[in-house]
Amino acid sequence: MTTITDAHLFNEQYGRWLRLLLQRALNEVMATGNEHQKVVFFLDEFGTVGELSSVASAFGLAGSTLALWPFVQDLNQLQRDYRATWQTFIANCCAQTYFGINDMNTAEHISREWGDYEQQKMSMQTDGGSSFNQQWERFKRPEEVVRVTQRDRKVLLRREGRFDVVEQAPYYAFANFAARARPDPYQPSSLALHQA
Repeated sequence: MTTITDAHLFNEQYGRWLRLLLQRALNEVMATGNEHQKVVFFLDEFGTVGELSSVASAFGLAGSTLALWPFVQDLNQLQRDYRATWQTFIANCCAQTYFGINDMNTAEHISREWGDYEQQKMSMQTDGGSSFNQQWERFKRPEEVVRVTQRDRKVLLRREGRFDVVEQAPYYAFANFAARARPDPYQPSSLALHQA
């Protein structure tokens, strides 16, 4: 496993080197992949790398030997670097995880993907009668998506065409994770767990 920290990604010299390394690794896996062994690329801070044609190709071929797990800050980064194919990235994901959304473009996309439902509304008429109208409403409006992921600290998980809203819990809330981690000096509750 190779881990590259993002400290130098913003320097163009290291960015070029990282793009070259990633391009070469993807090309190698796509050319010589073993169908019995899957290679997973964890692409943290993916939006800082810039456009890579091999990544776009890999998303189109993802499946038996290759899995890509890119982390982006928002959909604007994908749209900037992959103008014509960013929706292919979304469509070919077996799962999508959204949390801490704070831009309306991403929230609007999620709201649209979450879908609509049909609602029947009753209207009162001046003669005392009533009528019913059918209209479509969004399951979650964009501002609700932002609220759920920001204020309520929920995670949206989309898989197999449906969204689940799950609790966002810190690692130290789980005994098996807390026991393996060093205390976080910025989280007093994690320190208390380690002192107990």
